[in-house]
Amino acid sequence: MAGCCISCPCAIGGLNVWAVTVDPLRGIAIGPPFRVTRYEGPAETIADDIGSAELSVGGSRMALLVQRLAGGIWVLR
Repeated sequence: MAGCCISCPCAIGGLNVWAVTVDPLRGIAIGPPFRVTRYEGPAETIADDIGSAELSVGGSRMALLVQRLAGGIWVLR
């Protein structure tokens, strides 16, 4: 039976969660890493401060802190 190991590397367009299936007996990866989240723009991404970011996994669910960035352009006359 295979387990799953999750990490949070940096990807183009923001941070995302990636996973790799691991053989629990030998402790080696089985197959290539696969992308779990699809944050591709600055509007929604995993918090920039990875050191304080927390990730919880239970069963088939995952919980993590996601930040939403918004901005506006103001023109003064």
